[in-house]
Amino acid sequence: MMDGIHEDLNRVKKKPYTEVVEGGDGKPDHKVAAEAWRRHLMRNDSLIVDRCQGMLRSHLTCPVCDHESVTFDPYMSLSLPIAGAGGKRGAHASRKIEVTVVRLPPGTPPTTLWVSVPLQGNVEDLREAVAEAG
Repeated sequence: MMDGIHEDLNRVKKKPYTEVVEGGDGKPDHKVAAEAWRRHLMRNDSLIVDRCQGMLRSHLTCPVCDHESVTFDPYMSLSLPIAGAGGKRGAHASRKIEVTVVRLPPGTPPTTLWVSVPLQGNVEDLREAVAEAG
């Protein structure tokens, strides 16, 4: 449903061809992320993108040739399994996780945060915890 609303509200009427931006060869993540987001916006620009989309960092290493590929892929929703913490159960059970935040504008250094989220939390819980932390 969200994809359909995005397409209806998309401000881009003529979508140019874009290639995937790839890092891993020494380029700083914040520059690769900013370029990937810029290219994403060349084809996708709507209220849905403004409010509901983000980018996920993917880092792969080839086991044969050791080539490293770092890409930033757009997402609208994520399923995040949050593992149990030593058998703790209940509505208030939580877990601390490490989150690296890459912000715009380009050149802004990444920030590493430790946030507390519910064991049975979702992306909204993670987003709120990151927003509160900084």
